[in-house]
Amino acid sequence: MRTDLSCKVSIASLITVPYSIEWGSLIYAQVQAINIKGRSPMSSVGTGAKILTNPDAPLNLVNDPTITLATQIGIKWEIGVNNGGAPVLDYRVTFLDPAAGVFEILQSGIAVTSFVATGLTAGVTYTFEVQSRNVYGFSAYSNQVQILAA
Repeated sequence: MRTDLSCKVSIASLITVPYSIEWGSLIYAQVQAINIKGRSPMSSVGTGAKILTNPDAPLNLVNDPTITLATQIGIKWEIGVNNGGAPVLDYRVTFLDPAAGVFEILQSGIAVTSFVATGLTAGVTYTFEVQSRNVYGFSAYSNQVQILAA
């Protein structure tokens, strides 16, 4: 006797042809059992599940030369194409710490698509990247941008 009462459908199959369901859409399902004696009646319609995923990474991260000086760097970016079915809540900026040689979080909870890093060392090149976040989690990283504090 089979006791598996679940069914898994890959999101990839739902968001591509022939269904092309958009992120954030509600999915409702019905099931029917089949055995050697025939088919059962269809179940009642489920309560719905929202298709959510992480948002796309921010796009076109660049230096903002109107802000960048010897001890501060301005960066700006564009919103990623897909929000993963839920609004982007905020952004997180990381940078390559020149002393440690590893990426560190510089600021989280940024509500706009720009940021100013302050207290930097003149003449040092800094590398930045940005992630967006929705209720599901963080995106992949944006492109990296290297900027000389000057």
